[in-house]
Amino acid sequence: MLHEARLVPAAALGCIYLPMAFLAVAMLDTVTAVNPLLVVPSILKVIKPYLLTIGIIFFVALIEWMSTSALDFFFKGKVNTKDMGEFMLRIVAIVAGKFISIYLLSVNARILGLLYVSKKDELAWFAR
Repeated sequence: MLHEARLVPAAALGCIYLPMAFLAVAMLDTVTAVNPLLVVPSILKVIKPYLLTIGIIFFVALIEWMSTSALDFFFKGKVNTKDMGEFMLRIVAIVAGKFISIYLLSVNARILGLLYVSKKDELAWFAR
């Protein structure tokens, strides 16, 4: 449990940093755009609209954590089963959770694109 508690701050910082780093890499077409000297000031320039993307990332991470916890609770951590109905229910639950996560990440990518289009003058990534 202590090991998991140490991961929470790192996961939270990742949820804050990842969307803008992803957008910077996509727009500038180079991996060096992940540099905190570019990403952190960009986040601070557009913090209010950026909070929506952070919220969606946190929501996706929460859904992933809750679905994993729920599966472990309902199936009591069993990986092997002889009941075909239980097996199919577990597969459907996993696929449904992953589909929702992928859909929300796609929505987040769309919101990031709209964020860039509306704030490209403030970000000024190509003015350098």
